[in-house]
Amino acid sequence: EFIMQEYVNGISLSSSVLCHKNFAKNIMNTRLLTVNDFEKNNDYRYVGNIMPLTRESLMAETDGINKINNEMTSTSQNLSKKFKLAGSNGVDFILNENGLYVIEINPRIQGTFECVEKTLGINMLDAHIKACQGELIEIPKARHYSYKKIIYSPARMKYEAINLDN
Repeated sequence: EFIMQEYVNGISLSSSVLCHKNFAKNIMNTRLLTVNDFEKNNDYRYVGNIMPLTRESLMAETDGINKINNEMTSTSQNLSKKFKLAGSNGVDFILNENGLYVIEINPRIQGTFECVEKTLGINMLDAHIKACQGELIEIPKARHYSYKKIIYSPARMKYEAINLDN
């Protein structure tokens, strides 16, 4: 048996959300990066992100970035409340010429965790714990952009002569 998901072409985006039962607060929307963004090879493995989501970080032509951000925020908050998520969670989207498509809900801490901390100047672990206990912190405005790039080895390797401090 298998589950097949329809392929939706477009730009990968994500919302980070703090939740507690029927309460949800969007932390930040981001541009997700995949291998395909760099190599155009139909490899959609997550390799990083850019935040906050702006016209520049989207890396595509659009005049509707505010509408996109508002729709992502509303959708991710509504889904988080519907599923009664707790703590720090994520909702992934694809954006194309037809609009936004929800791809998945991640009821867990996201890969954007440390970038959110840098961009907003907050302690995400503290925010996660407080949200689990029913307190949603105030979300400050983004202070600057943050970028994360994961580099994968092109081949499986074993190297035993590594002797580094720390």
